[in-house]
Amino acid sequence: MITFQQPPPNFGQGVPGRRSSKEPKKVIQRASQPPKLSTAGDKAWKPDKDVPDDVDEAKTFELMKKMKSLLNKLTPNNFSKLKDQALSYSIDTEERLKGVIDVVFEKAISEQAFSRTYAQLCRDLSQLRVPTASGQGVVQFRTLLINRCQKEFEKEKNDEKEEAVAREAIAKLPVDQRSVAMEDLTLKLIKNKRRILGNIRFIGELFKLQMLIEQIMHDCIFKLLCSKDEESLECMSNLMSTIGKILDHEKAKNRIDQYFTQIKSIIGQKKTSARIRFMLQDVVDLRQHRNWVPRRDTDNPKTLEQIHQDYKRDEERKKMEGLQAQMAPPPQRMSRNKRDQPQRVGPPPPEGWSTVTSTKATRVAVDPNKFKVMKV
Repeated sequence: MITFQQPPPNFGQGVPGRRSSKEPKKVIQRASQPPKLSTAGDKAWKPDKDVPDDVDEAKTFELMKKMKSLLNKLTPNNFSKLKDQALSYSIDTEERLKGVIDVVFEKAISEQAFSRTYAQLCRDLSQLRVPTASGQGVVQFRTLLINRCQKEFEKEKNDEKEEAVAREAIAKLPVDQRSVAMEDLTLKLIKNKRRILGNIRFIGELFKLQMLIEQIMHDCIFKLLCSKDEESLECMSNLMSTIGKILDHEKAKNRIDQYFTQIKSIIGQKKTSARIRFMLQDVVDLRQHRNWVPRRDTDNPKTLEQIHQDYKRDEERKKMEGLQAQMAPPPQRMSRNKRDQPQRVGPPPPEGWSTVTSTKATRVAVDPNKFKVMKV
């Protein structure tokens, strides 16, 4: 007789943690309508700065916005198109002209790799003239730009005074707060140094485009050399590397010679760090040994046409090197057999030992009749 036992209570439910094959599958249905976004006025995103209510201020605000957008897209490849677009903007008041100069200047000193491109844009905008705010006379783009560069150049001394005051204030803080304050001061000093170097390079690019006169550049170099601090000497080295070839002509030769006499004196005194001395020595070598030709090209951006030309030039150079390698005679292989190696010919070495020319023993003819037989 067959007896049936009652199944255990968990029979048919499978392994714990797994869905049983007999459970109904859950189907997730998609919503027929897209979810509604919140349109609450208090929580909606708003820009940081609203458009001013005044009509003139709104036009100025829109002009600055367009100019910043244009500079973000400016490259050597699309320079001609964006330059015409910038000239078409309505820059008809002194306030708007100063605003455009500030935007271009800040962009130029913060992005040193594009200093040449921004300088070319300033050259094309240099003829802009607008009436002054008082209505008496006109003001020119070029004049305001030079004043802006001069103001930034002379700002270095004020930065040094502010640094001294900040260090005194940090020294008075509690010990646990000094490290944080010192880090903030260090970041500020790094930012100021980048601005100074960016301004120097931008000034050099403006001079190369004949927007600044030569006397201004001599004044800058003289002031930087007289300061003798490392930041000023670094700026002077960068400026001299940029415009030294233009300044070093027959009329200004005596002046340039005086500069380099002072530079060599600073190198010989060894009162500056090794980095600054090597930088100054590079400037000296640039004039004396390389005729103001740098060892490598500057990191200025290039157009697509220039990139293609560089590529073709590199390919031609590689082909010429390959042809020269094929035409060159093959190197002589050294044989392992000593007999095949060339023997030394000439006088004996200083030790007085002569070199054996051959390892083969020479055969001597022997006459047997000359031998005598000895009887024992």
